[in-house]
Amino acid sequence: MTRNLKASAETRAIPVIAVTGWVKTDDLERALRAGCDSVLPKPCRPDELLAEIDRLLPARWRRCPECHLRNGTSLQLSVDLPDHYFECHNCGHVWKAAPTV
Repeated sequence: MTRNLKASAETRAIPVIAVTGWVKTDDLERALRAGCDSVLPKPCRPDELLAEIDRLLPARWRRCPECHLRNGTSLQLSVDLPDHYFECHNCGHVWKAAPTV
């Protein structure tokens, strides 16, 4: 599945995170060779997964802290402002986030 996503020009930019119980070095390397952008071992805490999603997503998609607290919305389109600040298109909230890698 990952190889197919990464082979297509339409979908190759979609980040793929493998969450797996197979944590031997060979298994992790095989997932990365298949095109996964990241590999997390099971069990994975929700905050670890969300942090990895934030790291891999383009800056325009971020979890707005206000929307997330109010209604559980996970991702909102945001404006990338200078100095790692973001503004949520949904509620207008502005927050500072860690720089992406």
